[in-house]
Amino acid sequence: MEYNNVKFDAIIATPGCGKTYLCNKYPNKFVDADEIRMNIKYEIPKSLTRTEIENIRGNITYNKRELSKPLWEVVYDVIEKEIKKGKIIIASPHPEFYKFFLDRKIPFCLVYADKCMKDELTRRYRMRGNNEKLVTEFAKLFEEHYEDNKNDTRPNVKYAFTKDEYLEDILNKFNVN
Repeated sequence: MEYNNVKFDAIIATPGCGKTYLCNKYPNKFVDADEIRMNIKYEIPKSLTRTEIENIRGNITYNKRELSKPLWEVVYDVIEKEIKKGKIIIASPHPEFYKFFLDRKIPFCLVYADKCMKDELTRRYRMRGNNEKLVTEFAKLFEEHYEDNKNDTRPNVKYAFTKDEYLEDILNKFNVN
């Protein structure tokens, strides 16, 4: 993948830009790293769709799994296997996902919401069924996260998305077919 003549191999994307939609639409091309983490950490029924899993984020009531290794070690192992299969990893802006890409020198793009997107994102969170507690928390932290993202120097590429733009649209700009 490439944007402004800078190549990258993975994506960290903030909530509300369409990660789940994209991974649902193209499961043989993209992998949602946060979904991997959730499925390893919690005993989530396999019958739940990605959309249903999205709706319980921020209010997970499932039991935590007993793991023989630390959670992130298991998550990293699974992500590495997906990369070897040729899949593009799309992660949420979790510190451990940044660590994964940085430690392995995997160039990545940060896709984040432009400053004008607070109300639009709040609407998107409600439309996708997030609980009100999570919606309120995201809205409260929006400006802080925007500034952090804007000033972040770790990504190889950054892209601030605006109204009516989703991750699939952005990847089309990056010529990802």
